[in-house]
Amino acid sequence: MKLIIVRHGETLANINKIIQGQLPGELSPNGRLQAGLLAERLKTEPISHIWSSPLARAYETAREIAAFHKIVVDTLPELKERRFGTLEGESFEAYFHALEESGQPFFSFHPPGGESLQGLEERIRPLINKLKVLPPGATILIIAHGIINKIILKVLLEKSFDDWQQIRQDNTCVNILNTNRQTGKLESALLNCTSHLSEPEGPGSQPLKNQNGIHYANLSGLSPVPGPPDH
Repeated sequence: MKLIIVRHGETLANINKIIQGQLPGELSPNGRLQAGLLAERLKTEPISHIWSSPLARAYETAREIAAFHKIVVDTLPELKERRFGTLEGESFEAYFHALEESGQPFFSFHPPGGESLQGLEERIRPLINKLKVLPPGATILIIAHGIINKIILKVLLEKSFDDWQQIRQDNTCVNILNTNRQTGKLESALLNCTSHLSEPEGPGSQPLKNQNGIHYANLSGLSPVPGPPDH
């Protein structure tokens, strides 16, 4: 089985460093451009299933990709981003302040009305179990969010929260995992790749991030990369 996991395009809230959580989110003009470039990149993939978060920023990205494939996008509530409760719509700084005030480890802290990373992992596990019963030759595409993607990668690649800061997920990044035929486990072929993003042209255009991705085995040699709560 081949598993392709991508993150939605850039949103207005991403630009303004606002916590989105389970708010719908609106793709920025740059985010719509990113989604189109991502769709072009994936148009020749033999995708058999498309699973998307129902939140607007992810579903809009999913529809761009699905336009090249005769597949219905399945929206799965399990793929919604982490719930941040009363902090949704607030700044990243508000989250970090609340985390510090709580005195709890980052993975067990849950904002008022929200969920912790540990709770999120429990929420996503039933979906991960669905992968185990799909045909071996299937190619699954998941379109979700920064934190959700990081949790899925953590579980499938058998990592711990000690690795959390080193797992990056940029807008419209591509992660590819393949099943090892000997062990039956999913292994990373590519992570956080945005090589499909090109430099926009014209006055006032903003540069797009472009990176070739990394293999998870190399992550242990990287410096920790701090990220916002709705990364």
